[in-house]
Amino acid sequence: MNFLNMFWSDTNKLFNIALFFIEKSRKDWKKINHKKLQKLTYYAQAWNLAINNKKLFNNNIEAWVNWPVVPELYREYRSYWYMDISSTKSSDLSIFNKDEIKILEEVYKIYWVYESDYLVWLTHNEKPWLEARWELEESESSNNIIKDEVMKDYYKSKIKK
Repeated sequence: MNFLNMFWSDTNKLFNIALFFIEKSRKDWKKINHKKLQKLTYYAQAWNLAINNKKLFNNNIEAWVNWPVVPELYREYRSYWYMDISSTKSSDLSIFNKDEIKILEEVYKIYWVYESDYLVWLTHNEKPWLEARWELEESESSNNIIKDEVMKDYYKSKIKK
């Protein structure tokens, strides 16, 4: 597989995760904005790392000032900002295995009830984001990558045994 195909495959997986959350919210008659979409995608990656020991997608998650951001997702949906994302596209769940779909379903079920501002507060108080922004001023711009290993270890430690 060449680099371009690998990049498209990973980005396609990322956008199918986004479409999954958009479609799910639409079916439940709920609204989803760009901020909440970023948070749900972040938590899907984090919990998949913790539970299934692998990434859902290979795109980086960066510790921006306001929240963890997947830049490719940001570029695709930034025009919606705080508005409801209205998309009639459907996700292709055939690219995910049953364990990955279970993670997406659980993340939606658990985190959907929270407002996007609360999810921002939550991520800002968790080790992966804090560690990626270590030694930065609160309002200092950053493209620091939130490390997969830190996410995996942190969220794994939150699993009730």
